[in-house]
Amino acid sequence: MFIDDDECRYFGNDHAVDEFCEVIGKIEDELDELTEMAQNRMDLIPQEITWGTVGAARHILLLLRQAKAYAKRAGHEPQE
Repeated sequence: MFIDDDECRYFGNDHAVDEFCEVIGKIEDELDELTEMAQNRMDLIPQEITWGTVGAARHILLLLRQAKAYAKRAGHEPQE
């Protein structure tokens, strides 16, 4: 649930809300691109897949899991 403009002005964080929404949009763009890459199997054919590409895919999975865990924590940090 987003805060309306009047509430933003009251709390003085309207610039932070604008920036947050802009960053969320960029995150969505990156996720869309990653989804497309995954659906296309990273544009690899079976003959190109090696244990190195398996390792790269596992590393990407690890980074995504770390990003998800961080996002969950960041959304619940106490306010200063």
